[in-house]
Amino acid sequence: MAPLAKSAAQKALALDPANSEAHSVLAAMAVIFVYDWKSAETHHRKALAAEPVPPLVRFRYAYFYLLPLGRIHDAMEQSGLALDTDPLYMPLHFGMAWPLYAARRYRETIEYARRALEIDANFYMMWNVMGLAQLAAGLTQEAIVSLKRCVELAPWFQTGIGLLAAAWYRVGDREHSEEWARKLGHTVGAALYYAAAGEVDAMFEALDGAHRQREGLLLNIQSHPFFDPWRADPRFQALLRRMNLP
Repeated sequence: MAPLAKSAAQKALALDPANSEAHSVLAAMAVIFVYDWKSAETHHRKALAAEPVPPLVRFRYAYFYLLPLGRIHDAMEQSGLALDTDPLYMPLHFGMAWPLYAARRYRETIEYARRALEIDANFYMMWNVMGLAQLAAGLTQEAIVSLKRCVELAPWFQTGIGLLAAAWYRVGDREHSEEWARKLGHTVGAALYYAAAGEVDAMFEALDGAHRQREGLLLNIQSHPFFDPWRADPRFQALLRRMNLP
C-alpha cells in the first residue's frame, strides 16, 4: 500500500503544494517505511504551517515524530492543542494517553483512559493503552480485563493479543498464555509477550520481523518498560541504528 499512498499524497501536493494533510501523511510514511527523520521534519514543518492546523496533523506529528525521538513533553503539548480543536475525537485522546504512558506516569494514564472511554467505550486502542499501563503498574488482573476487551473489539490486533498473553503469563496461567501466544506472528505484540516471558532470542526475532514488515508500532519501541532489561544488548542497539533512532 505504501507506494499507492505516497503517490496519492504527491498528487495532492501537485494540486496544492500547501496541502497540510498530504505533507503530514508523507511525514508519517517517511519514518514508518524508510526511517528518514529529516524528510519527516520537513514535511511536518510544512503541515504545521496551515491555519488552522488540522487536529490529525498534530496527532501524526506527536505520535510518529516527537514520541519516537523522546520528545514526550512536546508530544503532550501537540495532543492538547489537537484536543482543543476536537475534544470528542478518540484518536486524539489516544494521542494524549500514549505520551503519559511513555513518560511512565501509569496511574495517570489509567485514569485518563477511563475518562476517555466514557466518550466511546468501543475504541480498542484506548483499552490497549490502559492495559499496557495497568501491566506496567503491576495491576495484572485489571490489565487482563482491559486487554480482553481490546481483543474482543479488534481480534486482528496483534499487540493486544501479545499483551493479553503476557498478562496471563504474569499471573501464572500458562494455559491461557500459550493459547494466545500461538496466535502471534513476528510483531511488536509478539516481542512484548516474549519479553514478559523472558524468551530473549524469540523477542529479538519478533522485533526483527516487525522491522522487516515496517510495523508502525515499532517506532515507539523506546516507550515500553518491557524492553528495559535488554536496552544495552547489541541486538537492541543495532535495531535502533537501523531505525536511525538515538
